[in-house]
Amino acid sequence: MPDEQIIQRPPTEEERVRFLAEAEKFAAEGRKADAEARGALAVARKAEADAEVSELALGAKRHEDKLAEIKRRKDFADDEHHRVFRFVGVVSDQSVKTATETLRTWLRLDADLEERPTYEFALFSPGGEVVTGLALHDFVSTELKSTGIKVITHAYGMAASMGSVLLQMGDMRYVSPSCSFLIHEVQASALGSWGEIQDKVKWIELMQERLFSILAERSKLTKRQIQARAKRTDWWMLGPEVVKLGFADEVR
Repeated sequence: MPDEQIIQRPPTEEERVRFLAEAEKFAAEGRKADAEARGALAVARKAEADAEVSELALGAKRHEDKLAEIKRRKDFADDEHHRVFRFVGVVSDQSVKTATETLRTWLRLDADLEERPTYEFALFSPGGEVVTGLALHDFVSTELKSTGIKVITHAYGMAASMGSVLLQMGDMRYVSPSCSFLIHEVQASALGSWGEIQDKVKWIELMQERLFSILAERSKLTKRQIQARAKRTDWWMLGPEVVKLGFADEVR
């Protein structure tokens, strides 16, 4: 039997319209799916970016917290926080000015505290000017202590000449084992008329009397004994002897 010849007829107008409508529908669904996929990708990328931003912000916050903690620890370890003043160098107008201004500032900051703090005066000094040194000694011994503040003096390395007198400001006086401690007569020079020189000598004698009186107040020696030991000589001693003679309370 001969093969039947297949004859394709052209689609009717109705079929053509329906086909085109279905094709458009499929295309629209494809475009919608593509748009939804792009939208989902955008949302995912945004979420990823937001996560990165959050991670960066968290990292920055951790870094800030770490820096704040380091600063807090440094502040807590700072001498000012613990009320330790380090007097290092020559007793001069500038060094005494710095010391008194710092101590006055601490006094104001601590004025409202119920429990009065203790101030430590860490000393390393070869000595210096008598008048300015006495001004610092009198400020600490009278004005500062009258507020109820306790003072510790601690000599390291050297407390010579005026430095040995400043050590006496402390309610407790510590000296390091190898600290070089020096007592000697006031050193000064005088120029002018004979009367002016005599006046200067009288003033020097007053200053020397005052310095030796301060040293004798809490030591085991009298003022006369100290004057005799220091007459026309530099009287050096180290920490253990300083404590033994009562010029300090403890070797530390």
